[in-house]
This record gives sequence, C-alpha cells and structure tokens, in this order.
Amino acid sequence: MGEAIDDAVIQKSRVRVNGQQQVYVPIYRQAGASSLTVADGVREAIPRIESELPEGSKLEFVIDQSEYVRKAIESLIHEGIIGAILVSLMILIFLLAWPLEWPAIVLIFLPILTPVVRELQVDLVWFGILVAVNLQSAFLSPPVAMAAYYLKGAAPQLSLGDIYIGMLQFNVIQNLAVVVVLFIPELATWLPRLLFG
Repeated sequence: MGEAIDDAVIQKSRVRVNGQQQVYVPIYRQAGASSLTVADGVREAIPRIESELPEGSKLEFVIDQSEYVRKAIESLIHEGIIGAILVSLMILIFLLAWPLEWPAIVLIFLPILTPVVRELQVDLVWFGILVAVNLQSAFLSPPVAMAAYYLKGAAPQLSLGDIYIGMLQFNVIQNLAVVVVLFIPELATWLPRLLFG
C-alpha cells in the first residue's frame, strides 16, 4: 500500500536580534518525554555545546515552554493544598456538629477558622454557605443526628430506628449537596454576586 517514513526536517530560521544575524533552532521533545526534563537537559548541555563552537559563538535559551508546565504544576499543588485544608475544615465542622448546636459552632469555632480561610483567599460567602449546608448535613447524620432527637421529642411513638430510616434519603441528598457546593462554588455564589455585585 505504501511506506511511512519520518521525513520531517528540523526547522532552522535566520533571525536578527539587535541587528545581529542569528540562527534559531527549535528543540522538540519526543512523545512521552517530560517537557521539564528536556528543558533542564538542554540548559545543562548549553555550556558544553558552547565550548565546542567556534570562538565568539553563543547559545541562548530563548523561549522555554516548560515554564508553563512548571506554573501549571505549582498552581495544581497550591489548589490541592487549599482543597485539602477546606475538606479538613468541613470534616471538623461536621464532627463538631454532632455534640454541639449550630450557635456554638458559628459563634466559637468560625471566628477561629475564618482567618485561615481568609488567608487562603477563599470566597467567604461560599465558605459560609458551605458551612451552613455542612451543619445541616451533620444534624441529619447518625450516630448523633440532632434532628432525629427533635423529631423523637415531637413524635414519641416513633422509634429512633424508624426515624433514622425515614431520614436516610434526606441525609444522602444533603451529603450530596455538600459535595456539589464544595466542588461547584458558583452554585452558592451566583445569587449573592447578582444581588450585591
């Protein structure tokens, strides 16, 4: 049928830098190779290659696309750390909501946690809504489930087991809401932004 061959020619271009004629040679990484490893290897090789060139020749690393990769990795790590801290705070608030009522959490613990959240540059409106949804989820979650005891007080003829079974689907929906608000902040912040800018 035919023959497949790699006949790509390395691009070499003449360019002028400050009026001086230069030669531009791009270096491409092979498929599967790390951009960072290739860029670092080229940087390390430049002095050795330069020593073998005619006197007065100079090599410069002009455009380094690996910088975008480095910045993306740094951003990913930064966002991952923020996400881990937020998830840890939500777990802490969830566990605190079992023995404590919401006023104790809002008036005692949130003032302690708010500087941490502010330092992370997290939207405080989103964090507040996330805390509220998380507290509601904790009040529906066994083993403590404060809401179950409130209902038991209002309807003493029901057993706690029946109340827990009745609350189960609401608990699943509420826990799903916590996850959705955590991963899609715009769901919680679009209305406040629309109203207050």
